[in-house]
Amino acid sequence: MTLHIVKERDPSDENTLENFYITHKMLEMPSVHLFLAANKWDQVEVDIDNVIPRCALQFLKVQDNALKVTSIPTDITPHTVSLLTELYPERAGEIRSAYMLGKDMKEVINV
Repeated sequence: MTLHIVKERDPSDENTLENFYITHKMLEMPSVHLFLAANKWDQVEVDIDNVIPRCALQFLKVQDNALKVTSIPTDITPHTVSLLTELYPERAGEIRSAYMLGKDMKEVINV
């Protein structure tokens, strides 16, 4: 099953057995965190935005190399860095270093 975490849900996007859509607003509900953690996702696609609450993404169980960040804000903030390190804990040092040195984050996480 593919999980899509999106800013706004397109009316044509339907939750099916193959695709599940969650908006950033839904991530504010603790019950959604439990749902995300309780499932192992074949693929996860995330639109990063500063609206996503901290710690909302850290419990995602994803198959190896199946995590894809589809977009990040042009203005990288400490909150954005925190979200990216939740998704890529093994690259936390690279992400923080790129932020402090003003490097393009897209080079670090392959957007």
